[in-house]
Order: sequence, then C-alpha cells, then structure tokens
Amino acid sequence: MKYLLAIFLVFLPYVKGEDCLWNRDTDFPEYPSLLMNEATWQSYLPVLEGTERVIRVCQGASIVIACPGSTISATGTEVAEGVCAGGTYVTVDGKNYDMKDLGCESRVSETLASLSGSCGNDNDGVYICFDPDLEITIYTKHLLRGESVKATDSNPSRPSFKSSSGIYSVSPNTCYEIDSQKTLMKNILGDSSVIDDSNSYYFARGHLSPDADFNTEMESDATYYYVNAVPQVANYQQWKFQETAIRDLAASHQTDFQIWTGPYDILELDDTDGDPVICELSTNKCLGVITSNNPYIDSFPDPICDDICNEISWIDFDVNDLTRGAVYCCKVQDLHAAIPDAPNISGAGLLDN
Repeated sequence: MKYLLAIFLVFLPYVKGEDCLWNRDTDFPEYPSLLMNEATWQSYLPVLEGTERVIRVCQGASIVIACPGSTISATGTEVAEGVCAGGTYVTVDGKNYDMKDLGCESRVSETLASLSGSCGNDNDGVYICFDPDLEITIYTKHLLRGESVKATDSNPSRPSFKSSSGIYSVSPNTCYEIDSQKTLMKNILGDSSVIDDSNSYYFARGHLSPDADFNTEMESDATYYYVNAVPQVANYQQWKFQETAIRDLAASHQTDFQIWTGPYDILELDDTDGDPVICELSTNKCLGVITSNNPYIDSFPDPICDDICNEISWIDFDVNDLTRGAVYCCKVQDLHAAIPDAPNISGAGLLDN
C-alpha cells in the first residue's frame, strides 16, 4: 500500500519567542507612529547596530501605538494598545499587523499643554517652567537618551518657531526681527549699533532644550516653540560645542541624562548667562555649566560659583574664548545656592568624566 505524504509549509508572520526587531529606515511607513513602553511611557527608540538603526522590543511586551493629531492606518484610532508578536509584527485586538500597517494617516503633531501648579513635576517630552506674569521661561527639562544619540533621524529641515495663543502679550516673532532689536536698543541705549547683523551681533532664537537632543524628526520639530527659546547672540558657538560635548558624553556612557536649561540675570551689556544642568540618571552625577551671552565683554566675567571646568574631562573646547562666549562650570549644589531656580539634586556627585 502506498501512502501519499503531504507536507504543508505554513509561513507564520512571526516566530514564537522571537523578539520584535524593526529597521528604522526600511520597516516603517512614510508617517511612522509613536511607539511607547506602556510601563514607563518612554518612547521605543532606535539604537545603532553596525550601520543600521534598529528598534528591539521583547516578545510579549506591551506597546502603546499613537498618532497624535492623526489616526493609525490599520485601526482608524489615534491610540492603540498592542503586544510584540515577534519579528516585525504587533498584535492589536487579537490580530497581527506588520509595522508598515501601523503607521499614521498623516504626519503626527505635538501638543503644547498647560499644567497647573508650581514647577518641578516630571513630564515626558520637553517640560517647561514658565512665568505667565513676566512671560519668561525659567527653565526647560528634557531627557537625553544616550543609547540612541547616534541613531537619530536625519532632519535637514528646520521648521519655523511657533507660539500659542494666550501665552505672550506681544509677538515673539516681531521681537526677534533685526529691525525690532535695533529699535529697542535705540530706545534703551540711544544707540542701535550694538545690533550689528553684518557681524552676527544680534539675538537669534536660541533653543533651551535643543532639537538635536531628540531622536525622531517629530520630536525635534516639537522643540520649535518660543517658550523653548531665549535670545542668544548669533555668532556665539560655545552653546553648540557644549551641546555636542554633552551628547558625546551620553553616547559614550550609553545612559540617560536629565538636562535642565534656563536663562539667568538681565543683559545690561555687562553680564548675562544661560545655565544648563546635566545629570546622569544612573549615577546621579551632575554638573552646572554657565555660558555668557554678552558679545561686548573684554574680560572673563566673575563666576557665581567656584569654577571647576579644569576638572571636567569632557569639556573639550576652549572655555576662555570670549569671542565665542565665556564658559565656567559649577557643582550643582553651588549653582542652586546662587540661583534658587536651578535644580536641587540631593546627594549629587560630580559629572567629571
């Protein structure tokens, strides 16, 4: 007797026990959704493996899929809860979807939300402490994800800065115009020549939480609000060197850094500063960095704390270059003593390397 041996090959969309793995550049649709860890509410971000930017999620882990201001293509909803099914698949309401099916119908949009109460509560994204009476930002706070620093989206475009109704009594955009700055200096000082756009001696829109600290294009674009900006001398480059040094440090440590940034004092063409505080969360080591924003000083300003920049190995640029902005470093305890709005980090060590 002969038997017919039938072999059925069933190609499953995932392999049981396999983690989810997505290539950020090939496995996502045109308008990718936000993927968040349901337990921590932090975004799942890519890391660099060789030359590929990949996102890994454990099999069976919960994933919140969100398209703020849009809808998810496969579900028609703004938010959905899913589970990593392995490979490139996520299970939503009992059905397996490839990541390319879980994109957004249109580009997602950020929300500027007003939170009542005093400053200091943690929040995802960029947290902004704003004084509505003085109409000034006291500080911003954001998380720099060290593992993902080298795997950010390529974002060649720079959106225009945005405001929001009810925040300012004047137009921030008008205030930053060169002619407006010259008029202001003429009215205050009787001389508009201190604003010299031919030498880049004017005030640009300076990010507090910088766009380059964020991994995705949508997150970077969300930093372009006037409440996340302060007037910054256009030709000063120390802020750029400083931000790059912090990102390099986070990438080398492969850990998350909490960063507070805010302005300090009033520019009297004599003394004004911006002060970021950087803390590595895994070690509770911190540093305060003060950068002068006055292009007309001809000597190093008096520090508001004991300057310890010479003890900090990752400060790899010339902190004494007055043409780019004087820089000095503080222990966070000393910075808080001098500026009460600076964070008070209990038991913080020194982020010196």
